[in-house]
Amino acid sequence: MYGEKWFSKMKRALALVLSVIILSGIMPVLPSDSVFAAGLVTLSKSEGSVGTQVEVNGSGYVSDLMVKVYFSSDDAGVGREIDTQVKSYELVGEVKINSQSIFLSPLYFNAPSRIDDGSVYKNVGSCLYYIYTIFEQ
Repeated sequence: MYGEKWFSKMKRALALVLSVIILSGIMPVLPSDSVFAAGLVTLSKSEGSVGTQVEVNGSGYVSDLMVKVYFSSDDAGVGREIDTQVKSYELVGEVKINSQSIFLSPLYFNAPSRIDDGSVYKNVGSCLYYIYTIFEQ
């Protein structure tokens, strides 16, 4: 009834649908008026105390936009948003993305002693913290 060509088309369509479903499950932390900043961030330090200087580099972003970098105590899983589920954060800087889709220059920040840009304020202590990047339209 159905030929080999039809099955081949159905396999490709199914692969596309599965890809879209899988990719839609990978959501960044976003304010509601922001766009997915699909990039890779590298940090010069994986641990440190308050005041420790951290160098942030990034690649794989949309070129020629500004990216905001946030420091947070909130774990952002799939579909989380800044100011909705992520309420404790500190804006530590902004960086321009160049035409090669990487940070124009490294961003440097010192680990803050207090996170108070969100709606929930916290003193920074000995626990796990996260770095988030977004860009706004």
